Amino acid sequence: MTAARQDNGIVKFLYTKPETWKKSMVWLPVAREDNTTLQLPHTKPETFKMYMAWLYSRQLPQLNTTSNAKVDVQWLVDAYALGVLVRDHKFQNAIMDLMMRCGQEIDSFPDAYFVGKMYGIARGSSPGRKLMVDLWACKADMTWI
Repeated sequence: MTAARQDNGIVKFLYTKPETWKKSMVWLPVAREDNTTLQLPHTKPETFKMYMAWLYSRQLPQLNTTSNAKVDVQWLVDAYALGVLVRDHKFQNAIMDLMMRCGQEIDSFPDAYFVGKMYGIARGSSPGRKLMVDLWACKADMTWI
């Protein structure tokens, strides 16, 4: 990216390499030709509903980690993926805060499946990928060596 300028409230980016821009389009939401509808074909409706609720309340669903029952945290991956798609860094940070809390309160978090899904979503040196490395290293045990 070489420059950014603002025209009528819309930020337009000028790219030096269009092939790089086209590759990144795979991860963007899909807009219709008339630009009226945003389509998120891989997003679960309940994930989008939770995101919309977060936009207005800034609250995420509460996890009950105090009971001995297994806590379902797989929805966090879907929520983080939606944050990546809509490029909402505040939402991504809120999801990562909840992931850190899970890492502190749930012994088996993150498991290999969760880390694998996050690595599939988070690219390069993204904060989500770094968090998975930090949580995995924090849970490391000398018996693994």
